[in-house]
Amino acid sequence: MVHQHTLRTRLMIMIGLLGSLVALAWLAAPAGSAVQALPPRPTPVLTATPTAVPSTYVREGGLIELHIHPVQTGLWTLVQWQDARGQWHDVDGWQGTVDDALQVWWVAPRDFSKGPFRWRIHQSYGGQLLATSQSFSLPQRTGVTVRIDVGVKP
Repeated sequence: MVHQHTLRTRLMIMIGLLGSLVALAWLAAPAGSAVQALPPRPTPVLTATPTAVPSTYVREGGLIELHIHPVQTGLWTLVQWQDARGQWHDVDGWQGTVDDALQVWWVAPRDFSKGPFRWRIHQSYGGQLLATSQSFSLPQRTGVTVRIDVGVKP
């Protein structure tokens, strides 16, 4: 009887080990074969949805443009305004480094026709003054650009 009991125990252990090996083999098997059996999915086609274009384009404000001749980059420019006593003051926000000898600033409609203003061109920020433009007034209405050309020695 003891012999049958140990035989039965060994048989159960063998069946358990065999079942475990089958389960591990099944889990470790690549799932690629199942994926390959799936039919291909159609590629979605993206189409643009047209949007309404306004009949008129409204742009508020004007522009002031400084053109420097000959072309020089890295110069520092600023715009100044003149008060009633003749003193010049820097305009906050209308200062910066020139790219490709062109500097452009936007003018709000509330500032149309104000003046006088002038451009100052420096070698660098805080550097030597190279040129000062003639005085000018800001654009008179929306869409107008006031262009100022200034020659600077290279």
